[in-house]
Amino acid sequence: MTAHVLTANRLTDGAVVFLGQGNWVEHISAADLFIGDAGAAALADAEAQGTVVVAPYLIDVTPVDGV
Repeated sequence: MTAHVLTANRLTDGAVVFLGQGNWVEHISAADLFIGDAGAAALADAEAQGTVVVAPYLIDVTPVDGV
């Protein structure tokens, strides 16, 4: 199965952020890991948050030692 992290740019300052526990965080190590198709729902939710982030998308990741 492919693992994904959801990323976007924060509208207030353009910073790269990642979805982690329902919040947008700045460090990928705090991001939620989505396995298989689980990221599709999170992506749809993020796209609906047009006032918080712009251009959310899933990136492929390979967890190493649980991180």
